[in-house]
Amino acid sequence: NDKVYEVKFEQKDLVTKVYEVKLDISNDTTLFDFSKTDITGDKELPGAKLKVTDKEGNPISTDKDGNLVLKKGDTVCTVSSSWGGAGDADLRFRYEIGKKRLEEMGLNVIEMPHTLAGSQFVYENPQARAADLNAAFANTEIKAIFSCIGGSDSVRMLPYLDWDIIKANPKIYMGYSDSTITHLICHKAGFTSFYGPSILAEFAENNKMFEYTKHWVEKVLFSPAPLGTIEPCKEYTDDYVP
Repeated sequence: NDKVYEVKFEQKDLVTKVYEVKLDISNDTTLFDFSKTDITGDKELPGAKLKVTDKEGNPISTDKDGNLVLKKGDTVCTVSSSWGGAGDADLRFRYEIGKKRLEEMGLNVIEMPHTLAGSQFVYENPQARAADLNAAFANTEIKAIFSCIGGSDSVRMLPYLDWDIIKANPKIYMGYSDSTITHLICHKAGFTSFYGPSILAEFAENNKMFEYTKHWVEKVLFSPAPLGTIEPCKEYTDDYVP
């Protein structure tokens, strides 16, 4: 049980992937399917765990299908890739509520440099939005990216996004509405993203998050188990509270 098996991955071509036991570990952008018995020659080691890290030694958590999952204590970030209202004076309090709800799930939440720059700056600087997204994917300490809110013009980021960085650093991305542009980028890069709640809306719901929302968000982010049937929510609100 004390012995550590470290695995080196190599991509020989676009189709064939191989693994072998090595003294240290490296990885590329491909997700690999293997078990500890593959590494130990089909010999089960009671209590042994298979751990995979990136080149900086940061653990990479995946479920059995290679999908990325979070664990308590992970660092995640927020981005304003569409509308920048999260940084406006009259909405900043809602951002702080949404951020706190994520923190209550056990996550360490940080902002990217322009997340709270305000709607005017964000509108005028699509290159700054793209820089935040590029940096979030490149940072190995950041395990997931959450969109503050949708909008209407995130397509203006496209010329400034670094495709190689995003493809080389798959991680969880969650957002909806105009965030679909980023979902498309994730899809083209070969990994799954989640069309789900935004910081300013569902996470910052008045009084508390709906239990339905909280349940499914936590299951998607933290559990390797299959989602199963997602039943419709039995309650909703269209109330507006200034």
